[in-house]
Amino acid sequence: MSLKNFEGDVVKEKLEELLEEVDELMELDYREGKDRKKKLDTRVENFLKKAFEDWEDKKESYYGPLFAVITGDKSHREKQREYERDLKRRKRNLETWIEEVEMMQEFSIDEKKIDKVEKEIEEAEQEADRRKAVVDQKVGGAYIELIDKLREEMRERESIQEDIIEIKKEVKEVKDALQALTEGMEDERGG
Repeated sequence: MSLKNFEGDVVKEKLEELLEEVDELMELDYREGKDRKKKLDTRVENFLKKAFEDWEDKKESYYGPLFAVITGDKSHREKQREYERDLKRRKRNLETWIEEVEMMQEFSIDEKKIDKVEKEIEEAEQEADRRKAVVDQKVGGAYIELIDKLREEMRERESIQEDIIEIKKEVKEVKDALQALTEGMEDERGG
């Protein structure tokens, strides 16, 4: 079953109105209700054509098998039973169609929920990708910063090593000067 260009709520509301009218007709004598029943049948048939893609199947179900038994005049009681039986069939059909519309609405709601969840998942994936890109940038930045610090440390170490070499040279020069001075003093004493 599929609906033509109608919302499920609109179709359900109209079917419920028609069902109420069937309930009203069921309380009437067939003589009082037969003209209203014909008008109701026309309205139902027109509504089915407008609202449902499978309106022909629904129409067939609504009216039931069409056959006429030719007998003599029917008694008031037989006519009343036939009238009530027809209305009961119409009522069952309307109730069934209301249930079908409700199920379609639930299915539609479930589809909407699924669509919403799929969209939320897609948005979450996009956000995760965006955050990953930010993290990757930050990690890359951290690597660059770490490399810069290591380079600076290496420069400082090279500078310190150069300073140590310079100090060692100066210490050696001082040692050599002290040794030469000590030797010169010894030569003066001994000489």
